Amino acid sequence: MFVQIITANAYNENENITAPKKILEMLDNYISDNKLACTACGGMYKDETYYIMLSYNENEQDIQNRIEEFIVQNNIDSKYIVFFKNKNDMAADKITDPQIIHDTLDEIIAQNNIPAKTVLDDKFNLVGITWVYEVDDSNITCITNEKIELLYSCIFEKNISPTLVRVVSDDSKTISKKSCDANCDLEVNMADAVLIMQSLANPDKYGTNGTDERHLTAQGEKNADIAGDNDGVTNLDALAVQKKLLKLE
Repeated sequence: MFVQIITANAYNENENITAPKKILEMLDNYISDNKLACTACGGMYKDETYYIMLSYNENEQDIQNRIEEFIVQNNIDSKYIVFFKNKNDMAADKITDPQIIHDTLDEIIAQNNIPAKTVLDDKFNLVGITWVYEVDDSNITCITNEKIELLYSCIFEKNISPTLVRVVSDDSKTISKKSCDANCDLEVNMADAVLIMQSLANPDKYGTNGTDERHLTAQGEKNADIAGDNDGVTNLDALAVQKKLLKLE
């Protein structure tokens, strides 16, 4: 697979659209509206930089030309846009059944340990792919260039119609493993101490199996258990969070 990163040297940076999710939305809509045989997704490489990836068959150079023209016309900053030219020919009888595509991608993701999840969108007959990130106290585990290329290659090799595959922007798929982050919102603040105390005072509502949508999750419980010797979540953990915020620890 050939990878090309195009830069924004030709554009006025002051006028460019630079927000990654906005750019991804614009490109995805353009691809969908024009029924281009191309997939678009956003994600972070191992250098923790957010890129937007576009994959298409190398025999269809017109696709890249049209997208590049669209980028210029809409003042989109292309600094972090990556084109993947796939060398595998696409047969005319591509797989278009969303359920088959969903199951095939699930199998590919599981077999190759790709940090992603699939979502079957019955309303639009599409299959969404969501990258999964894990954040702890020291770093963020990002999807790598190799995994992205592998997934794209498999889409073409399995003869899946790329027009039916979309990336779903869903920050909820980011998994927080930060200590003290009881509510798994990637931040440590008083809300974490409050949730710990709520889960203890009213476990039916805020415990790990609670009925409230903001209840303590299994991962949140692990994050919150910071005081004591792995003795489970207690009021001492809520106190420890408060001490951390007040820099008293």
